[in-house]
Amino acid sequence: MLIGDLAAELGVDTHVLRHWEDAGLLRPDRTARGYRTYDQEQVTRAHVIRNCRSTGLGLATIAALLDRHADGRRAVIDGELAALQEQISRLARTTLFLEHVRSCRHSLMRRCPACSEYSRTGLAALAPGESPSPG
Repeated sequence: MLIGDLAAELGVDTHVLRHWEDAGLLRPDRTARGYRTYDQEQVTRAHVIRNCRSTGLGLATIAALLDRHADGRRAVIDGELAALQEQISRLARTTLFLEHVRSCRHSLMRRCPACSEYSRTGLAALAPGESPSPG
């Protein structure tokens, strides 16, 4: 697959693929005329890179993920997993808060125990799936 075709498939500009190549994430072959060509492995890698970038992972992190022999790869993965779990937890707490606020009847947030709790702790005290009682 040529660079323009892969870029179109991924929904990115060709300069993005060249940047990923410069960062060592992609290794396209070259035709006799010097055109970049991507085999199925490189196409798959490009999709993984795009998906990881869309979630906010940096190129250095992605490089470690793609290189099975990279020093510290396990630590990078463990660190990203911990960060994602924390983000999921924050999103879950905020989801609970928004669900509560949608039906909260207090005129001021400080008068509502659930809203006040969220302001102090981000609903950290609530168990997953538990919802503050509407006030």
